[in-house]
Amino acid sequence: MLTALISSLRSTETGDLRASLSLAGRSVLSWQVDTALSLGCERIICLCEGPAEHILAAQREVERAGQEFHAIRSNIQIAALVRADDEIVLLSDGLLISKQSAGEFVLESGKRQRGIATLPANHALAERHPEDFERIDRDRHWAGLALIRARQVKELAELPPDGDAILLLLRLALQAQEPCRPVKESWLQGDDWLLAVDAADLANAERTLVGGSLPAPSPFAPTGALAIFAARAIPPGNIGLSGKLARVAAMVLWLGAMALALAGWPASALACGAVAVLAADVFVMMHHLRSRLASVEPARMWHSAVSGVVFAGTTALLMLAPGIGSVAASQLGLPVIALGLAIVCSRASKFRHAAVWNDRALHLAFFAVAAGLGLLNEALVAFSLAATLQLLLQRGD
Repeated sequence: MLTALISSLRSTETGDLRASLSLAGRSVLSWQVDTALSLGCERIICLCEGPAEHILAAQREVERAGQEFHAIRSNIQIAALVRADDEIVLLSDGLLISKQSAGEFVLESGKRQRGIATLPANHALAERHPEDFERIDRDRHWAGLALIRARQVKELAELPPDGDAILLLLRLALQAQEPCRPVKESWLQGDDWLLAVDAADLANAERTLVGGSLPAPSPFAPTGALAIFAARAIPPGNIGLSGKLARVAAMVLWLGAMALALAGWPASALACGAVAVLAADVFVMMHHLRSRLASVEPARMWHSAVSGVVFAGTTALLMLAPGIGSVAASQLGLPVIALGLAIVCSRASKFRHAAVWNDRALHLAFFAVAAGLGLLNEALVAFSLAATLQLLLQRGD
């Protein structure tokens, strides 16, 4: 069995436990657990002084994944949990390593490879934090990650019980001549290998993480870009609540748009529908971001369902907006044709401006202006012709 040994014992200069610090709405310990689970660890052992909220949250995360979590206080307890034929992942207290970097070190061609990660003695991490990245020899320091045999655990009982279990196991592994392998320089770039001791560093890492978890905004889809900017502006800890509020707002605004359409106010109905679609886009971005930051697979069904509902609702709204009694039956197909062509253009086009065909809120805003001028049907025809022209140009290329 593969076991991860982590700890929540060391504090920052302000007195806060490193493992309890927040990064993108989750504790540092939670991110470490996530890395351990990604390596295939079936058991997580956490050394701590006692129960705390970040410990309990990490335990819930591990148990949801179907694995074991043990919060312990004594080094002796480790020996009772680990068998001699197990392997142990050692992760330094408060060290954040990206799943990709940790996976490249531990896994090679899908198989685990034992080893102790090392840093050059002149590396900034080793120089600034020698107590965390222990010196191995004249030229190398420990890099905070190792995969070793568990047989050294039995020797912990013979060592001082108040010693740092992770560092003690590291020394025992070195004595047992476990191989040392250097950390690639590329892994140390950016925030892929970060010690959580400074709030400013965590804030920078959070901005990078949030920015990298969202799609790049397109200037040709302005309302879609606005939804992305809104998701970036929300503090990660409030993403869940903000997403729920955006979903409720979208539903209320959509009902209002339908009511306005039935009441004979086409321009107001379409404008209200545009805001409703924007709220739905914000909800989708929030849900996507929350899925990424929670390190679970994004719920693509949500995205597909929302896209389908928006398409159906937009089509129905465009049919209702002119007033059923004042529109010929042949004209009711115009919204279906226009929006159907928009979908084809957004998926088939290689042009940079193709994103504009997928911006439903922008489309409704355009149709709202046309409805205010009494030119809604003409706008639908022009929209359809523009989409057809794009398809012809694409085919010509």
